[in-house]
Amino acid sequence: FENINFVRADHYYMLAKQAEKLGDCRGILNNLERTVAYQPANVYYKEQYIFHGLNCFFSVVGRDNLMALRDNILEQIKLIKPQDYQYTTRLTLARAYSLFGFYVEPADYATAEKIYSSLIASYPKLLTAYQDFGRMKIWQKDYGGALDLFKQAEKSLPPLDHPLLNLDHRGKIVFEEVSLYEKMGLAYDKLKDYGRALEYYERALDLDPFRVVLYKSIADLYYAQGRLDQAVTWNQRGLMLSPADYHWPLALSLLYRDKKDFTQAKEYLNQALKLKPENQDLKNYYQELNK
Repeated sequence: FENINFVRADHYYMLAKQAEKLGDCRGILNNLERTVAYQPANVYYKEQYIFHGLNCFFSVVGRDNLMALRDNILEQIKLIKPQDYQYTTRLTLARAYSLFGFYVEPADYATAEKIYSSLIASYPKLLTAYQDFGRMKIWQKDYGGALDLFKQAEKSLPPLDHPLLNLDHRGKIVFEEVSLYEKMGLAYDKLKDYGRALEYYERALDLDPFRVVLYKSIADLYYAQGRLDQAVTWNQRGLMLSPADYHWPLALSLLYRDKKDFTQAKEYLNQALKLKPENQDLKNYYQELNK
């Protein structure tokens, strides 16, 4: 009987993984719910339900639906016994309550903060909790608090020139540094400290020059200062790295429109339309630009 239920649980878990590839949140969660039902003692399956449920928040429309998803996730959280908590379990729970705070009930931020603080106290050398906690502070518009956390994490980064580092370990440190510097740049950007924001964005780019999102962050930083020529330059660099993404030529078209260079604005808009001819917003903008 137990073996049959194990096979059934594995079957529905595989269906959930197939739904994940299709971006089908309902399919993921329905199949994971059946998976948990057949293996209720398996903590891993419960954590997978919580993890995927959190990833589905961005696609849910309407407060009632968000609350229903939150309640379903809370039911899975209640099924995990505290003695079964590991580092990853506690990190997932902190992320859950931070997202509940962002999407549904701000009071849940306090629960997330308590878990993050406990994780940092218990595992001061693991940087993920610092970064996730700092991101939550940004959601709360506590940019100073976010920077305090990011700077604590920065102090814990191992030096990249350490002689005992192998390539795999060095790559993981670089990944953490890039993510950290990107968030620090965002926090300074929100504080309108554009000089420090640019400093950290450029630090991240020095480590990973192919991180395309950073080019957009720097372009937007210059745009916020009214420095349109620099914004154009950084959007052009982004377009070079990601020529199939229509957002780059669209951004360039809008910038040239602001510069009153309608010839270039139309040229870049035509590029965007070639990449995304069915996009109604682009069609509407085309009509506006060609009046």
